[in-house]
Parts: sequence; structure tokens; C-alpha cells
Amino acid sequence: MSEKITPVNNVGALTNVVLALNAMSSALDRDSDMPGILCLHGRSGLGKSKAASFLTVKFDACYIEGISLWTRKAYLENILKDLGIHPEKTMWQMLEQIGEELSATGRPLIIDEADYLVDKGLAPLVMDIYQVSQTPVLLIGEERLPNKLLTKHEKIHNRVLHWIAAQPANASDCQTLTQMYAPDIKFDKALLEHINKTVDGCTRRVVVNINLVRETALKAKVSSVDLDWWGERELYTGQSAKRRAK
Repeated sequence: MSEKITPVNNVGALTNVVLALNAMSSALDRDSDMPGILCLHGRSGLGKSKAASFLTVKFDACYIEGISLWTRKAYLENILKDLGIHPEKTMWQMLEQIGEELSATGRPLIIDEADYLVDKGLAPLVMDIYQVSQTPVLLIGEERLPNKLLTKHEKIHNRVLHWIAAQPANASDCQTLTQMYAPDIKFDKALLEHINKTVDGCTRRVVVNINLVRETALKAKVSSVDLDWWGERELYTGQSAKRRAK
């Protein structure tokens, strides 16, 4: 960890927050001849969007979350909307507006759900924005995003300064998450390990289960929970309930 992490938007010093923070700090401080595109990738539920939320506040970044139906024009318009700028009529003029604002302010651009951008063949827009602004651009997507860029947009792939592979939750992350979502309940280490193992390190499901345990503990009027106390109760795994035999 390069610096002490102060929680932002209820996001603390989680592993993926630290990895993304270090990468963005490096991109902002890079030499002028170094590339400035970043890619945070990994399976769903590992807290990539939480990291994006932290970076957005920390660096006053421009943040957009892609939608499958968006066109190139829609991306430009929504970036300008986040920047608080009324868009000009043509896409070229909008690109110039974005470039001028990002270049003048030094604000990074974060594009979440970047798979949509790549799948629809719109990724060259990222290169356009980067070239006119020279500000860091962070792409956030699923596990296959790096390979998609390599096979479909090698020019962008070659401009990536840091590939940030999102990591499953570890013991420290789980403890941090209890402080964030259940500060009034003390969790035993073995119970947290059981939760994390059950959900295969999926941060989102760790949070769901922390809340589940907290609600159960509050109903039972206990302030400290362990694996023996939890017993055979079920945890949330995301799997649909099995039909009971008649």
C-alpha cells in the first residue's frame, strides 16, 4: 500500500481499491512519453465498481457507466454531462470539448462496463479521447476485457500502462467489510473465513452475508458472533433455492 486509505463513499482500504489507487497515481505521475490507459478487469462481484467510486472522489475523475444500447454519440454526450458541459452539435466538436476540459483540469476519465464499448466496436473512441486530452483513461470490465482489446483493438492494448487484475476478497478485506457494514457486531475470524470460502471470495456476496449475519445477531440480541454460534444456518451463495420434494 502506497498511502493510508481514508474511506470514501463507504469504501475502505480493500485490496482492489489499493491496486486501482496505485495504478491511477502512477498514471497521473507518469512521464510524458509513457502511455496513460489503465484496465481494471475481473469477474463480477469483486468490487471493481467500488474501486471506481473511490477513485472518482479521490481524483475528481469523470465517471460514466456504459450501457449496452449506447452509441458513440451517447458516450460523448454522457461524458460531457458528467463534466457539466453542454454538448455541441457534432461528435467532433464534442470530442474537442472533452479533450479541452480533461486536458485543462487533469481529471482522469473512468469508463465502467467497458465491455459494451469494446463489443460494439466503439473502443477507438477511447484512443481519440486519450490522444486529445493525454489524461489517464481507466477501463473497467470483466475477465476477458484484456483479451478483447488484444484481438479487436491492439492499438489500445499497446497503450495500456497498467493491467489491474481484480482479486478475490481476502481475510483483511472481509475484516474491513465488517467495519464498513456491521460496525456494531464483532465477527470471529473463523466465521469470516467460512463466509469468504462459501462465496469464493466474491466481495459483493461477502457483504450480503455480513448483513445477513448482522440482522440475525441483532434479532438474537448478541453483539459478538462466531462459527459455532452461526452453526448450520445457510449463507447466501447466489444460487437459486432448490425445489423441495413433495
